[in-house]
Amino acid sequence: MAEQDWLTPATAPAPSPYQNVIEAPSAAPPAYELRPLTLGELLDRTFSLYRSRFWLFCGIAAVAAAVELVAAGAGRILLHHYTKNPSTIVTGGLAVSYAARIIYFFIYCVTQAATCFAMSEVYLGRPASIGSSLRAVRGKWYAWIGIALWQTWSMMWAPVALMVPFFVLVGLRLVRDNAAMIALMIVLGFGIIGAFVFGAIAYIRNSLAIPAKVVEGLSVRKAMRRSKMLSRGAKGRIFVLGLIIWALSMVAAIAAFPLGFAIGMAPAANHILAEVSLLLVGFATESLVSPVLSIGLCLIYFDQRVRTEAFDLEVLLGPEQASVLPSFSDAGRTDAHGETQANAPLL
Repeated sequence: MAEQDWLTPATAPAPSPYQNVIEAPSAAPPAYELRPLTLGELLDRTFSLYRSRFWLFCGIAAVAAAVELVAAGAGRILLHHYTKNPSTIVTGGLAVSYAARIIYFFIYCVTQAATCFAMSEVYLGRPASIGSSLRAVRGKWYAWIGIALWQTWSMMWAPVALMVPFFVLVGLRLVRDNAAMIALMIVLGFGIIGAFVFGAIAYIRNSLAIPAKVVEGLSVRKAMRRSKMLSRGAKGRIFVLGLIIWALSMVAAIAAFPLGFAIGMAPAANHILAEVSLLLVGFATESLVSPVLSIGLCLIYFDQRVRTEAFDLEVLLGPEQASVLPSFSDAGRTDAHGETQANAPLL
């Protein structure tokens, strides 16, 4: 089957002979066919959407990457201006990089929401631009940051809670020739591994919160609960999407490794060119890779709503006609065998 056979509604069945009997819905049809997607179709559609609106998605992501580039570049210029000591430049460069990453994180929270907004507009057949997408989400910047911090905390609190006593024991040197302490360290080590697995699952459960808030206008807490509900049955696909993003980031890191090696080995006076090149590589990587994650998560969000809430019918009928459909919260959800199940409590 050709890509366009399932990407667009152009190959839909012929019009019904009864189309003149009942007035057609006033809502415009979506630009892409709304139906349950397999994992392969979901990934294919993610990259197809990215290619078809490359400058839109890349331009939104470039806003956060540009802020980080300017912050890191300004910090390094000041660092080189005030010192020529190689060790100070390396240590100060790391501090500047971490500070720039924190700034990038806060801006990225907003641009991720803007990417989800632009993707939903394109997906449902409405016009979108970089400016309109940023304007649509900038007023709720605190909500996007709150969701991102909540997601990060859900992923990191368990590993941090176990790593703190682990490193305290190592720092106090209480492990020497003490079998009980060695056993405790082994238990903590395995616990840290399990905590990272738990954190990854927790992050996956909360990963659909930004699309939920962008599309449905929920509060932060309700968006997190909504993400937990919609991620049921989609955790494997979210995990695969995350693996792909990680692989793309690793490719960029490998490409930037020679520059980092040059910074570590060259004299302080020769660091500038390598540092500028490294910053530009980071800017390009973040601008090109980060939209893939946002588009993929937004697609999974829509796919889960199609599977569990008949979202395709809601879009087809329009908000007025769709209001008579039973809501997901009232009617429960349908499992793979077509049987209705009661909703589980939202934790």
